[in-house]
Amino acid sequence: MEVEEPGAVTEFVAPKPCGLSAEQIERRAAAFAAEHRFVAGRDRLRDLVGSMGGRIVTVDVPHLRELDGGSLEVYGPGDFLIRLSPITGPMRDNFTIGHELGHYVLHSGEPLGSLRIRVGRWGCEPVEREANRFAAALLMPRDLFCSTASCCGNEPTKLAAQFYVSCTAAAYRLISLQMATREELGLAR
Repeated sequence: MEVEEPGAVTEFVAPKPCGLSAEQIERRAAAFAAEHRFVAGRDRLRDLVGSMGGRIVTVDVPHLRELDGGSLEVYGPGDFLIRLSPITGPMRDNFTIGHELGHYVLHSGEPLGSLRIRVGRWGCEPVEREANRFAAALLMPRDLFCSTASCCGNEPTKLAAQFYVSCTAAAYRLISLQMATREELGLAR
């Protein structure tokens, strides 16, 4: 499968929110990980993308939408391209790859890749929030993350190293799971 040339005429549709709840996205990420035998903190997402027929490239001259993250183009089932920024580090890139996989899993139709979508990681629209939640759940599964957090004193730096994500991603996951736990216990305001 070849990368389409810049300027090639390709018609894409805008991704639409999947409408799943946070818990449903968590379960979808867990099922996806199990299906692909992906173990967070151990396996490489780059290898998973390759096994699915996807490609990852670092762009030489990023478009504005790729400066602080990445983008995804889906050409068909098992044929997609993730573009990464040249100015981000490997731990940030790992979350970006998970985020773009979230778009592929949640927004490219069934079977996966049946909708030709193009999406840049920009803004806070529902599709972006859904992809972020998927990436967090895939890379930092709730039970494993919580048990690791309790062992390391809820230290984002240690969590980031364990799950190979940025400190920011680990801190957001920690906060979101603490808030979810408070809500489940009826302690939220």
